[in-house]
Amino acid sequence: MRLLVVDDHEVVRRGVRSLLEERTDYELCGEAIDGQDAVEKARALKPDLIVMDVSMPRMNGLEATRTIRAALPECEILVLSQHEAPEMARQALKAGARGYVVKSSISKDLITALSKVSNHEYFFDPVILERGSSSHTDVQEILQRSSAFERALRESEQLYRSTFELAAVGVAHTSPDGHWLRVNRKYCEIVGYSEQELHNLTFQNITHPDDLGADLAQAEKITRGEIDTYSMEKRYIRKDGKPIWVNMTISGVRDADRKLKYFIAVVEDIQARKQSEDALRLSEARLRLAQQVARIGAFDWDIKSDVNYWTPELESMYGLPIGGFGGTQEAFERLIHPEDLQSVRKAVDKAMRDGDCEAEWRVIWPDGSVHWLLGRASVFPDEQGKPERMVGINIDITERRKSEQKQIVDRGEPRRNSTLPELATGHSMNYGR
Repeated sequence: MRLLVVDDHEVVRRGVRSLLEERTDYELCGEAIDGQDAVEKARALKPDLIVMDVSMPRMNGLEATRTIRAALPECEILVLSQHEAPEMARQALKAGARGYVVKSSISKDLITALSKVSNHEYFFDPVILERGSSSHTDVQEILQRSSAFERALRESEQLYRSTFELAAVGVAHTSPDGHWLRVNRKYCEIVGYSEQELHNLTFQNITHPDDLGADLAQAEKITRGEIDTYSMEKRYIRKDGKPIWVNMTISGVRDADRKLKYFIAVVEDIQARKQSEDALRLSEARLRLAQQVARIGAFDWDIKSDVNYWTPELESMYGLPIGGFGGTQEAFERLIHPEDLQSVRKAVDKAMRDGDCEAEWRVIWPDGSVHWLLGRASVFPDEQGKPERMVGINIDITERRKSEQKQIVDRGEPRRNSTLPELATGHSMNYGR
């Protein structure tokens, strides 16, 4: 049975198509967007049955029905209308329609109506029959009111369609089982598939296997009504086989009984950001490796809040486990050799004035061993010119110091005392805090 669907609203045509997807006894041969288009398509396609809207631009459904029935008397017509007025149904019958279904009853009555009408039997929506006679209904007035309503609805749909299609992010509607119902152009660009290709796939088909489990678990929570929305970062496998990272927000649309009708997915391409993050992680890993090899540790001290971040390499230079530094001035000073502490404090004060510093000092590890460090740092002021941050590095020079002391002993020279020569000459110094 060849079927032509006529309605000026895409969502109605899409709804009829979805109801007929599983039916092998109906072949959708075409679609028309108004009464005049319906007449032209009917003459060209010669369908066996037409599903006809009533309120449409250029030519309404009643006029189109009369014209088509005059030209193609074997073609049956089922009127689809938002109007429940019995008089409207009688006018449809008078125009030549074989059946009449109210749009609010499409999901319940359309298939039954098509079956009846295709067998040349009459079908009228039970809602119409329950309303009985209504001789005071003015069909022309209904059509005029309906025309204004339909015009406003079309403008609203056009605005929605423009927003949907021109959005800078991917937007898609998917059925509860994962099939795409509708996607915009940006979504197609992100995944590399056309809309038609996506209609033959599910989101499970192109989600990266490592991310699919978490995605399905969250989707199932929406299906059960435990949550209404969720967000996650995941990878799609594009049509060209390359993975692409997206930030995705999923919401569920439900009917009056809270049953899930479909998902709305808003997808943002974050591939560039992920690549930058990966490059940054690689750079940090290489820097950390270089610091480990060179025995260099770094610090960043917020002077005003006295919050100090130490890299793991710096913590190890002070004999601490990763995360073992307390992050305060007091915690740092406990690690300084007592004979160097006052000199370190004076050096810090000098660094605050001069902005840069370089010096050497000793630290005492928790196991009691003494180690030498070289520190270099810069102080950055705030808008008022007051010291705000100190950023710098420490280098472990213990082996160098041991070598120097051994050379002194080998030459028979007196050992230096523990006072730092750098401090004796008045050089400023910094420390990691």
